Amino acid sequence: MRNIVKIATATAFSVALAIPVAAQELVISEIAVDADFQAANANALDFYPELSADLQAKLIEVLAPQLGESPFRVQVNIHEVSLDGDTFLPDDGEFNTLDGTINVFQRGEVTPDEKFLVELSAYTGDGVAPEGAFVLPPDREDFYQALIDAFALNAKAKLMDVDTTGETIDSER
Repeated sequence: MRNIVKIATATAFSVALAIPVAAQELVISEIAVDADFQAANANALDFYPELSADLQAKLIEVLAPQLGESPFRVQVNIHEVSLDGDTFLPDDGEFNTLDGTINVFQRGEVTPDEKFLVELSAYTGDGVAPEGAFVLPPDREDFYQALIDAFALNAKAKLMDVDTTGETIDSER
């Protein structure tokens, strides 16, 4: 019986050492958004001049529980708004792609500790509607808001995976 207890204790101890330390939830002190389009002919800001402010407001809304005093700040750089890859939007401002980078910095640092790419593409449902159904495509504002919301939720999911402890207990040490 004594050997069984020793084996069980040793097994439990080795399993515990292999489990990473529970990451603390990332607390963010600042969120900034910049629309810095890489393409020379990008005209999205002509149609959506409040893109940075709208995305920042949505990020603050979805990340509200994570905002507080912290050494971590988040910088989001939107670098593409396009319609099927074309960054010069048509006269109606229609677009279906919103791409950007989420950078997590510690206060005072210029190199991000974590960097995530968010690439979103959305398409209207042009499929066959059931008989008797009335199909109404989303208007430009609804589509815009849907992409802003999806970007913010995607950013939140990626930020939830940031390990703020920097430690993992490893049984191989």
